[in-house]
Amino acid sequence: MKNHKGADQIHRAFHEIALLRSSNESHPSRSVTLRAVKAYQSKRFQETYHDLLASEAYGPACDFFLTEIYGDQDFSQRDREFERIAKSIERMFTRNILEVAIDLTELHALTELLDTKMAKAIESLGYKPRQVPLDNATYAVAWRVSGLSAQRTQQLRMVLDLGKRLERITTMRGIRMTLRAMRLPARAANLSALQAFLEKGFETFSEL
Repeated sequence: MKNHKGADQIHRAFHEIALLRSSNESHPSRSVTLRAVKAYQSKRFQETYHDLLASEAYGPACDFFLTEIYGDQDFSQRDREFERIAKSIERMFTRNILEVAIDLTELHALTELLDTKMAKAIESLGYKPRQVPLDNATYAVAWRVSGLSAQRTQQLRMVLDLGKRLERITTMRGIRMTLRAMRLPARAANLSALQAFLEKGFETFSEL
């Protein structure tokens, strides 16, 4: 019997994400604070690394992580699609591609966890997101209160490692053709969000 260790890792990461989302959605104010955290972090990233985002060489890769990993949009549909085909990824693709899928989901889970902890820390300071925008001072105090420095360093390390993996697999022969051949089956199987994500990632890193 095939050992589905890789698929199990993907399922476990998405299970953690689902639990976090369920917990946050059960607290309406937490959900609003969490969106404020994600929006603030996205804006700060753009302001801090505007030179990298404007770079022809690194801009597309930075934008990919900003919008597809750190973005404040709803990723739940893509996540459901990704989890649904976890065993298929393990069965159909090489170990290199499976490892990228595992890294993506584990980074996604860690990001959701850290953002949730930041939201809780900000709430503990009495912040009311519906009344005032999240500012630098409040975020800085929450950062110190949450004690997430080591985990944020781990998150950054995972981003860098994932970027290297993505850059490597784009040089593998046949990947682009395989992704394009998956368009119609993906649409028929209601996997369009995942398909768009995979194609965007491949095209972004193949240009580095």
